[in-house]
Amino acid sequence: PSTARCESEASQIRVNAVKGEASVIRADQTIPIKAGDTLQQGDQIRTASDGTVDLTVNNVAGYRALPGSESSVINADPHDMNLSVTQGKIVINLSKLSKDSTFQVKTPTAIAAVRGTQFSCEANGGRRGSSFAVREGVVEVKTFSTGQSVMLNEGFALDIPLDFSGSLNPREAQGMELATLDQASSIKTCS
Repeated sequence: PSTARCESEASQIRVNAVKGEASVIRADQTIPIKAGDTLQQGDQIRTASDGTVDLTVNNVAGYRALPGSESSVINADPHDMNLSVTQGKIVINLSKLSKDSTFQVKTPTAIAAVRGTQFSCEANGGRRGSSFAVREGVVEVKTFSTGQSVMLNEGFALDIPLDFSGSLNPREAQGMELATLDQASSIKTCS
């Protein structure tokens, strides 16, 4: 992950790039999204089947919402950043955080906690669960249903079904997961 630091305003969420159709849902209002927009905590980012959106959060995290996804920045506090993915896939490029900062991504079945890494997470609309894959660094994934957690290392992936009740079994990341993860380095962490 990038270790370069940028000037940062407190709790800043900025749109760096938009391709195809994408919008933000704020207070039950759908607004087209464009590069340069500043978003608010809690805004839901929705991409169409042809859309992608690149965002930065506090100039330490960059994330790309891939086609057909719904995600949001739940908390943009620089010391306690939280994203949510309810549908589709996002790819994250996170700079190394200070010791007093946390970064988490919540899906319908699990939460991932990281300190500086490149990874992806996918939420399958609550039907099939969630998947995580790591390109660089380590991601701790904890399930909601059992409270189990596992450290997911570079090159590995984990699937957590909606009705998960067994043991966590990381596997090697494969084909499309690896291709998706290759995007991580091109996602800016600074706006």
